[in-house]
Formats: sequence, C-alpha cells, structure tokens
Amino acid sequence: MRGTEAIDESIDIERALACLTRKQREAVTLAMQGYTQAEIAEVLGIHRNSIKRRLIRAQKVCIYTVSRGYR
Repeated sequence: MRGTEAIDESIDIERALACLTRKQREAVTLAMQGYTQAEIAEVLGIHRNSIKRRLIRAQKVCIYTVSRGYR
C-alpha cells in the first residue's frame, strides 16, 4: 500500500470510529486489538450477545460512513 492510500485508509477508520457510540467504540477498539467476543464481554462486564450486537451495529455504521464519505 502506498503512503497516501495508507493515510486515506487511516482517515476513513478514524471517521468511522467517530460516528460510533462510546459503547460501540469500546467493543470495536478491543476487537481491533485482537480480543475475542467472549474476552470483550468479560473485560466490559456484559453478556457476549450484547458484544455481538454492538459489533454488528458498529460494522453497519462504519460501512455506511465510509461508503458515503462522511466527515
């Protein structure tokens, strides 16, 4: 990946993360660090199904945000 493409990708990621709720951002950040859904649930002290829903919703928001070019 060339330098400008990496920067564009980084900006897209930052833009998408900024559109998430705090709870979604927590889950996504831990997932990006390599934690499993079970581990994220344990760290945050909530049920695994809640993590699964947060990650699915966050994925939809991120895809929409990046595809629409929102800032």
